[in-house]
Amino acid sequence: MANLVLNGKSIDCIDDIAENFVEEDVLREFRSGSLASWLEEYGYEEELERVKSIKPTASSIRVLAGISEELNLDDDVIAAAAERRTEQQRKEEAARKAREEQQRKDEENRLAARKDVEEKRSVKLEEHEHEELATIEKGCVDFGSTAQEDNTTHIKLAEKCLEEGDFKEAVKYYRNAAEQGDADAQNSLGFIFRLGLGLGEPDDFAEAVKWYRKAAEQGHAEAQTGLGIMYKNGLGVPEDYAEAIKWFGKAVDQGDAIAQWNLGVMYQDGLGVPQNFAEAAKWYRKAADQGNAFAQNSLGLIYQAGLGVSEDYAEAAKWYRKAADQGNADAQNSLGFMCLMGNGVRQDATKAIMWFRKAAEQGNATAQNNLGFMYQKGLGVAEDYAEAVKWYKKAADQGNADAQNSLGEMYYNGYGVQQNFGKAVKLYRKALAQGHAGAQGNMGMCFINGTGVTKDIYKGLELCSKAVEQGNGEAALTIGALYCDGEEFELDFDKAKTWFRKAVELNAEGAEEALAQLENMSGFDRFSAKVDNFLDNLFR
Repeated sequence: MANLVLNGKSIDCIDDIAENFVEEDVLREFRSGSLASWLEEYGYEEELERVKSIKPTASSIRVLAGISEELNLDDDVIAAAAERRTEQQRKEEAARKAREEQQRKDEENRLAARKDVEEKRSVKLEEHEHEELATIEKGCVDFGSTAQEDNTTHIKLAEKCLEEGDFKEAVKYYRNAAEQGDADAQNSLGFIFRLGLGLGEPDDFAEAVKWYRKAAEQGHAEAQTGLGIMYKNGLGVPEDYAEAIKWFGKAVDQGDAIAQWNLGVMYQDGLGVPQNFAEAAKWYRKAADQGNAFAQNSLGLIYQAGLGVSEDYAEAAKWYRKAADQGNADAQNSLGFMCLMGNGVRQDATKAIMWFRKAAEQGNATAQNNLGFMYQKGLGVAEDYAEAVKWYKKAADQGNADAQNSLGEMYYNGYGVQQNFGKAVKLYRKALAQGHAGAQGNMGMCFINGTGVTKDIYKGLELCSKAVEQGNGEAALTIGALYCDGEEFELDFDKAKTWFRKAVELNAEGAEEALAQLENMSGFDRFSAKVDNFLDNLFR
């Protein structure tokens, strides 16, 4: 009989490999052939063929990755690791995600700023300016010509290059004016390098900081904002919130809307300053009043959540609408939710669909998940499981935990796809690794029923209990049912009632009916159930 030992433990099933996936042990058993022998003896034919295809001549890391992938254990290991993480590690993970989200917002900010700059520069030159520009271009063979001394001319040439999408030539012309001290040209260079359009520069971020600083020190508001963003995100310089606030402060003194929004973010998140929602709301409003879509969306969130202001759904919807009309995907998604729930606006599922779709088509993962939900439930649109799966998958591929869990449920139940417990479990594990309560409950159900995993009633109970702690009512309903059926545990109607009540508190669908049915059972009915259960166990 093939013997497989990992982490000092004898392995009986593939799930045990996941639980004891120690790199050195797995590689040892793979290279010795014990892993293949074990898979063959236990009948894991598909996994055996795929593991055999892994070339042992590859590096240890690649071989290990191959084993993990082919045995479909990568998500098991991730889930196990997630369960073992300390509270501090969870906090660090949450902080990292918050930084990534902020960087995403900053990237949108940069793109919006770029669009704003390009719109300003897209104004057609007057006919005589075109003639003048053509003359200059013909006469400017190199930078040593008379035109080199004319910063305005070089900026016009750079702007023309930008209109044509020739960033390399634009950089040449801007640099010439910037080196002569022109603050507008310096700021434009900073902006181009910040977006990574320097084309060949060894360190675009460091170059962006250099030019932003030169312009900022001359009092250029856009450059001061740009330099603040670089410090806030640690781009080209060490992350320094105090320095970021300093430069944002200089820019807001000149009324720069993007700086006002960024300063609001610093106060909302407590970056470099004590967290102060009222102060955040103040700066968001200043920027929003200037038409900044990011600030309008942030102000909507502030009013929706009642942070630093009185909760006001109508005011939230107003600001979301302003930002949504400018194409802000986050605001479109939020407005869709307001329409779905009837918060601050008339409840209208059809309008909710419209806003979710606008945001989803821009790649907003939350909106894609919401659109999938609308198709699954037939809200504002005809029920369409296949369409729901399509949108859930788009969001799940971006790492959205809600979508990963929902897509797992579609595979588990065979809605819109062929039923596949293995795929369902894989998706549940991905969501579980992010601490998703619904996925914990679903994985608990899988272990209790032995669907997609080896049956383990106690592990299932543990996962369901954790899910309940996070507010998952369906998991409480599942635990209550265990104490009612008498198959895995001794019948205990009092415990079942306790869990059903918890499910009711958490608004689980069907919980009230289950509790009512249990409470309406007579004493004789309960006695009969226990007798039947005893006899079943006796003659089983």
